[in-house]
Amino acid sequence: MHPCGTRHLWPSSPPERSFRAFESPAVYAACRPRNRPATAYVVEPSGGKRPGRADMDINGLSAIVTGGGSGLGEATARELNAQGAKVAILDLGSSNGAEVAASLGGLFTEADVTSDEQVTQAVADAAAAHGGVHILINCAGIATAERTVGREGPADLALFTRTVNINLIGTFNAIRVAATEMVKNDPTEDGERGVIINTAS
Repeated sequence: MHPCGTRHLWPSSPPERSFRAFESPAVYAACRPRNRPATAYVVEPSGGKRPGRADMDINGLSAIVTGGGSGLGEATARELNAQGAKVAILDLGSSNGAEVAASLGGLFTEADVTSDEQVTQAVADAAAAHGGVHILINCAGIATAERTVGREGPADLALFTRTVNINLIGTFNAIRVAATEMVKNDPTEDGERGVIINTAS
């Protein structure tokens, strides 16, 4: 995983007081854009400026949130909507995805993230409805906790396999299909055609 997690615009020289995540010179060097120096500032209440992160303008962009029917996914979908993005929720039919999407004026696309066919169709539906795909945020996942060896014996391999299929393979499935749509977009001034964010808890 990239050490920064998200793309930032950094000053051409390190700030005097680095943020905690960038106290390491090696991490700072890894995260600073190559051959593309830029300056971004955060305005303090006092009116002063300090080097910081540039906010992304997502107004009018098309966003897909997997697992958007509840929890972190729902909160993410609502925040994207509040920022002006056109939101499509990709989730199971048994979820509250349809209700959440309706409350946002968005689109609900029913799909199991482990299914190639279902995810491909869901992403295509979102692209057709919202004019492409610019943002994918993967929130779909399940949480299981077992001891490797417990009183009942070894951990349930089938349960672990299901967890890996949903959390890992399902995430990659959504990435590859959404990225196929993103490459059709015209690049921005920074050369970007889309943004993909993966979450874990």
